[in-house]
This record gives sequence, C-alpha cells and structure tokens, in this order.
Amino acid sequence: MKNILIIIDVQKGFTKIPQTQKTSEDIKELLEKRYFDYIFATKFYNDHNSIYKKTMNWEKLITKQETDLVDGI
Repeated sequence: MKNILIIIDVQKGFTKIPQTQKTSEDIKELLEKRYFDYIFATKFYNDHNSIYKKTMNWEKLITKQETDLVDGI
C-alpha cells in the first residue's frame, strides 16, 4: 500500500497567522521524515475576474508572492 500526502493551499498568502504557520511547520516535519510515496500539493489562485473579487472585493492571493507555496513545501 502506498502512502500519499495531499497538501491543500499551504501558500504564503494563507500562512500569516500563528495557527497556519504551525500547520506549515508540521507539514515540513512530515516531509522531512519521508513517510510518503507520493506528495500532491494544490494552490488556490484568485484573479481580478474571480467571484471572490467580484462579490467580496477580496484581492488576496493574486500575486506570485502570495500564491507561492510556503518555503520547504
């Protein structure tokens, strides 16, 4: 049986508070232990035509600096 890790939206723009920073560190520790045969990571992308921008005027996670995965992931 293969071990799979799925990392969802652990991006610099989402990891600005202590709780999400802790989660990022926990994920990095798991990666260092090399438990997983496969690792998949998703990234959330916002853009100027998105429903988030149109309905909530939310302009985060548009730039590369915000959408990049956290260093080490």
